[in-house]
Amino acid sequence: MNLILAFSSFAWSSLIGKNRKYERKGLVLMTKGIQLVNQTLQDAENPVSESIIQAAIVMSAIEVRLKAINWFCGSSKHLHIPQGRAGNFHAFKTHLSGARQMVKMLGGLDRLSTLLLWQICS
Repeated sequence: MNLILAFSSFAWSSLIGKNRKYERKGLVLMTKGIQLVNQTLQDAENPVSESIIQAAIVMSAIEVRLKAINWFCGSSKHLHIPQGRAGNFHAFKTHLSGARQMVKMLGGLDRLSTLLLWQICS
């Protein structure tokens, strides 16, 4: 839940113009989410689960978050997409690699729920 709220805080910050309050809130929530994922993965009694895979995917999405600014010029619509402030390509690759390894640990894509497959592939 922390990671979804973090993603929402970063998105809200982008929508209202780089609001530092929401950027800080997003960072705090993401840090808490990462701590919970790490605690879960360190517990030998808790096997890898789809929720942990989803968490890794959300963390990668936060890292490549882009701000989209729509504006109109005459009658044509333009979309400007500068790099997001939360973006860290190395962290993105790390989270995505972790998700990929966890999918392999569960037995591959064929063993995942339809919902998670849809989230990964869309």
